[in-house]
Amino acid sequence: MLLATDHTGLERFFELLASVLAEFGSVDLKTFGRQGEKRRFWDEMKVVSSARNDVVHKGNEATEETAAMAVAVAETLLDVLLPKILGNLGLRLQAGRLRDSRSETARHPAYGVLRRSGWHPAE
Repeated sequence: MLLATDHTGLERFFELLASVLAEFGSVDLKTFGRQGEKRRFWDEMKVVSSARNDVVHKGNEATEETAAMAVAVAETLLDVLLPKILGNLGLRLQAGRLRDSRSETARHPAYGVLRRSGWHPAE
């Protein structure tokens, strides 16, 4: 009986995340990097994920450098990548709530899927 997968942790989601970012965010996760950073964003995410696991599961302490990287990675996810994806879906965040940013006739096809799943734009 096989108890482990070939890919563990964050790596098992790479292809899915890369596809979502490429289609809905116009971002190539294979080459994307934060401005002024030599390392690829994906590589930074793996470093942060590994450090997080070491803190949570082994009781290790995070270094100031890794903690700063984690904050920068989170800011990039929330301030750069998420708005690109939402914008391409005709959505935006406003005051922590998801808002529709397109007219009724110009909505992205994904809007119908979201509506059928029970989601509706905040009033």
